[in-house]
Amino acid sequence: MIQFLCDGDYPYQYIRRVQGILNFHKAHSKTGKRTFNTQEMEHAASMCLRYQKYTYAYFKGCASQHQISQQNATTDHSPKNSPKRNRESIHLDESSSTNFLPAFFKIRENSQ
Repeated sequence: MIQFLCDGDYPYQYIRRVQGILNFHKAHSKTGKRTFNTQEMEHAASMCLRYQKYTYAYFKGCASQHQISQQNATTDHSPKNSPKRNRESIHLDESSSTNFLPAFFKIRENSQ
Protein backbone atom coordinates (compact mmCIF):
# COMPACT_ATOMS: atom_id res chain seq x y z
CA MET A 1 0.00 0.00 0.00
CA ILE A 2 2.85 2.38 0.81
CA GLN A 3 4.43 1.62 -2.54
CA PHE A 4 1.10 2.36 -4.21
CA LEU A 5 0.81 5.72 -2.44
CA CYS A 6 4.39 6.71 -3.25
CA ASP A 7 4.13 5.71 -6.93
CA GLY A 8 1.32 8.18 -7.63
CA ASP A 9 1.62 11.53 -9.37
CA TYR A 10 2.05 13.42 -6.09
CA PRO A 11 3.94 11.22 -3.61
CA TYR A 12 4.50 14.06 -1.12
CA GLN A 13 0.74 14.42 -0.79
CA TYR A 14 0.68 11.12 1.11
CA ILE A 15 3.87 11.50 3.17
CA ARG A 16 2.02 12.09 6.46
CA ARG A 17 -0.22 9.07 5.89
CA VAL A 18 2.77 6.88 5.17
CA GLN A 19 4.59 8.13 8.28
CA GLY A 20 1.52 7.49 10.43
CA ILE A 21 1.07 3.99 9.07
CA LEU A 22 4.72 3.12 9.61
CA ASN A 23 4.55 4.42 13.19
CA PHE A 24 1.95 1.78 14.00
CA HIS A 25 4.63 -0.87 13.60
CA LYS A 26 7.29 1.06 15.49
CA ALA A 27 7.63 0.05 19.13
CA HIS A 28 6.55 2.55 21.79
CA SER A 29 9.47 4.01 23.71
CA LYS A 30 7.84 3.52 27.13
CA THR A 31 6.24 0.09 26.82
CA GLY A 32 8.35 -1.46 24.07
CA LYS A 33 5.13 -2.89 22.64
CA ARG A 34 3.94 -2.34 19.08
CA THR A 35 0.49 -0.99 18.33
CA PHE A 36 -0.09 -3.54 15.55
CA ASN A 37 1.91 -6.57 14.50
CA THR A 38 2.90 -7.39 10.92
CA GLN A 39 -0.11 -9.65 10.27
CA GLU A 40 -2.56 -6.95 11.36
CA MET A 41 -0.83 -4.33 9.23
CA GLU A 42 -0.79 -6.61 6.18
CA HIS A 43 -4.51 -7.27 6.62
CA ALA A 44 -5.25 -3.54 6.90
CA ALA A 45 -3.16 -2.75 3.81
CA SER A 46 -4.92 -5.42 1.76
CA MET A 47 -8.32 -4.07 2.82
CA CYS A 48 -7.31 -0.51 1.89
CA LEU A 49 -6.17 -1.64 -1.53
CA ARG A 50 -9.23 -3.82 -2.07
CA TYR A 51 -11.73 -1.05 -1.26
CA GLN A 52 -9.57 1.83 -2.53
CA LYS A 53 -9.70 3.71 0.76
CA TYR A 54 -6.25 5.07 1.47
CA THR A 55 -6.88 7.02 4.65
CA TYR A 56 -5.09 6.74 7.95
CA ALA A 57 -8.37 6.25 9.83
CA TYR A 58 -9.52 3.39 7.57
CA PHE A 59 -6.14 1.67 7.88
CA LYS A 60 -6.19 2.00 11.66
CA GLY A 61 -9.77 0.71 11.84
CA CYS A 62 -9.01 -2.36 9.73
CA ALA A 63 -5.89 -3.18 11.74
CA SER A 64 -7.63 -2.79 15.10
CA GLN A 65 -10.64 -4.84 13.94
CA HIS A 66 -8.29 -7.64 12.84
CA GLN A 67 -6.50 -7.40 16.19
CA ILE A 68 -9.80 -7.74 18.08
CA SER A 69 -10.93 -10.68 15.94
CA GLN A 70 -7.63 -12.46 16.57
CA GLN A 71 -7.95 -11.90 20.32
CA ASN A 72 -11.51 -13.24 20.30
CA ALA A 73 -10.43 -16.29 18.33
CA THR A 74 -8.01 -17.25 21.09
CA THR A 75 -10.46 -16.60 23.95
CA ASP A 76 -11.84 -19.66 25.70
CA HIS A 77 -15.62 -19.80 25.09
CA SER A 78 -16.16 -23.15 26.77
CA PRO A 79 -19.21 -23.82 28.98
CA LYS A 80 -17.10 -23.58 32.14
CA ASN A 81 -16.74 -19.85 31.44
CA SER A 82 -20.46 -19.25 30.89
CA PRO A 83 -22.32 -17.01 33.33
CA LYS A 84 -23.98 -18.65 36.33
CA ARG A 85 -27.76 -18.17 36.49
CA ASN A 86 -30.30 -18.72 39.19
CA ARG A 87 -32.67 -21.56 38.22
CA GLU A 88 -35.75 -19.58 39.32
CA SER A 89 -34.98 -16.77 36.86
CA ILE A 90 -34.75 -19.01 33.78
CA HIS A 91 -38.07 -19.30 31.89
CA LEU A 92 -38.02 -21.26 28.67
CA ASP A 93 -41.73 -21.90 28.16
CA GLU A 94 -45.14 -20.31 28.74
CA SER A 95 -45.54 -21.78 32.22
CA SER A 96 -43.50 -19.04 33.84
CA SER A 97 -45.12 -16.99 36.56
CA THR A 98 -43.93 -13.78 34.92
CA ASN A 99 -45.69 -14.38 31.62
CA PHE A 100 -47.59 -11.12 31.07
CA LEU A 101 -48.83 -11.73 27.51
CA PRO A 102 -52.19 -13.36 28.37
CA ALA A 103 -53.02 -10.52 30.75
CA PHE A 104 -52.00 -7.99 28.11
CA PHE A 105 -54.33 -9.52 25.53
CA LYS A 106 -57.24 -9.62 28.02
CA ILE A 107 -56.79 -5.92 28.75
CA ARG A 108 -56.60 -5.14 25.05
CA GLU A 109 -59.77 -7.15 24.26
CA ASN A 110 -61.71 -5.38 27.02
CA SER A 111 -60.66 -1.94 25.77
CA GLN A 112 -61.98 -2.54 22.23
